[in-house]
Amino acid sequence: MQRIALSLIALASILTACRSGGKQQTADGQKLTVSNQLLATVLENRVRDIYADVFREYNNEDSLRKLDIAIDHSVDEYRDAFTQQYCSKKWGTLVSEIDKIDSTYHSGDLGFWEADYWIQGNDWGNLSISDVKVMTHTDDEAVVELNLHNLETVKPVILAMVKEDDVWKIDNFKDAEHGLDWKKAMMEYVNEETANNNKKK
Repeated sequence: MQRIALSLIALASILTACRSGGKQQTADGQKLTVSNQLLATVLENRVRDIYADVFREYNNEDSLRKLDIAIDHSVDEYRDAFTQQYCSKKWGTLVSEIDKIDSTYHSGDLGFWEADYWIQGNDWGNLSISDVKVMTHTDDEAVVELNLHNLETVKPVILAMVKEDDVWKIDNFKDAEHGLDWKKAMMEYVNEETANNNKKK
């Protein structure tokens, strides 16, 4: 009888331990899920804030243009500031390399910038974004999808994000509709131009 009682006590202890372990695992899983949701929310808000600031200047210029009012500062003059504030160091380096190549070897020509990566085109009006969604993320890298509204059209855009100095920045823009990978195209342009210009020397 005593042995049975001891066995029951031991079994109860094991079951209690198992239940506690199960509860702990559930709690850890919930913490992980909440953490993921919080990070996704941070990323989505960051992307919305970036585009709100950038598009404020674009839409302001468009409004002035429609009213035939002289524009003191064009969006081109804000490009360096936008790049430094909202894009990765690697992206900024590529932009600088392209600008140097085009000013040196393609002065007066169109050069690489046939379109604007912020608006995924040349002309713009009524710019906004919607349906911002984090597709994947780690602690320092993420992929974010959004819809870009421009001149009554909607275009899906994919952003590669990186965390630099504890701030989320855009490392690449992809035109999902036409399969244009901006960073890849920029790197190819820099490599080709550098090789061609070195042959001329």
